[in-house]
Amino acid sequence: MRSGFKENIQWLTLVSVAVIYGYYLSKVLPPQGPDITREQIVLFASMVVLLVVITIIGGIFLVALEKYREPKDDERDKLIALKGNSIAGWVLTIGVIAAMHVAWLVPGNFWIMHALLMSLVASQLADSATRIFHYRLGS
Repeated sequence: MRSGFKENIQWLTLVSVAVIYGYYLSKVLPPQGPDITREQIVLFASMVVLLVVITIIGGIFLVALEKYREPKDDERDKLIALKGNSIAGWVLTIGVIAAMHVAWLVPGNFWIMHALLMSLVASQLADSATRIFHYRLGS
């Protein structure tokens, strides 16, 4: 079965988010102190810009590959999005609760910021992975 545009966008999101934030974490860990440094903020901002650029260029590339226009969302697409958003919501909730515990237990702002960031990243990865799974499953 040929992958559709919506599935390919999820693959692009999954891979780009994992690679970019994996690289970011490899550069900032272990922390240099209890607080975030100016260099880490600049690195984070540049990673966000890079993610946006990759997403835009990748989306344009995927649209150019399509020989036809993708139909509007049908009930299957809406159900798959709902399942992905549901899993992502739970992952984000658990991550935020964990980040609150980090804020309570660890001094400084480095770990709380990165716990919240990783909650967002894990949520996005869970959303994309769930959608890919259901597109592949055909549900």
